[in-house]
Amino acid sequence: DVCSSDLPPEEVTELDDGGLQVSLRVSDPTWVRSLVLGSGGQVEVLSPGWLGESIRSDAARALASYGTDVIGSTAK
Repeated sequence: DVCSSDLPPEEVTELDDGGLQVSLRVSDPTWVRSLVLGSGGQVEVLSPGWLGESIRSDAARALASYGTDVIGSTAK
């Protein structure tokens, strides 16, 4: 749960679908990367864009090592 982590959020907004949008300010993106990659797809980085793209790329490489592409189907 993002909101119960060691880093308090600056802002938490409840979305119409029941999800949460959480704003955090961090000095080192390593913590965010670990949170997102360990979330099982439940966390998405909205900004900064470079961080979201970097994490997406890491996740795609991890999936590829198991023979799975980014949309979850088995690679042929």
